[in-house]
Amino acid sequence: MQIEVEKKKHNRRYKGPPKFYPKRFKGERLKWQGCWPYALNAKYPYFALVGDFIGKRRKYNATNQELIETIIEEGEYFGLEIKQVSEDYITSKGEYLIYLRRCVHSGYYHFLRKDANGYWSHKHPGQAPEMVNFKKDHYVSKENPYFVGFLFSVKEKDR
Repeated sequence: MQIEVEKKKHNRRYKGPPKFYPKRFKGERLKWQGCWPYALNAKYPYFALVGDFIGKRRKYNATNQELIETIIEEGEYFGLEIKQVSEDYITSKGEYLIYLRRCVHSGYYHFLRKDANGYWSHKHPGQAPEMVNFKKDHYVSKENPYFVGFLFSVKEKDR
């Protein structure tokens, strides 16, 4: 199922890492946006899963590999270069990080992003974005049998 929406309606003004700006989500305009468009800093007013923008919706039964490949492919749709990186990766100018946290048993996934202020934030549908203590509440260690985590760098594609 592809969401029929013009690319320009996503209103991505990419100037480097996104700023944490929860007031932008007040009212009905962006209230129901979920974590995926929020991680990409796309002003999309509806809930969307990975792959919705390119017609390859990845629900919770998708494999990790399918999900990662679709994240990278959908980034291209937005004019972004998204690549999977290691935990010790250092971002360059105009680049930021997003983190995919996934439950091993249910397949449920959630995105967080590292904002320009250096803190992590996320967004749930129907709520304003909130800053989080990434290491304490969301980071998944390699020893955790219930969750897996994947880190990605995001930057505007070279034209």
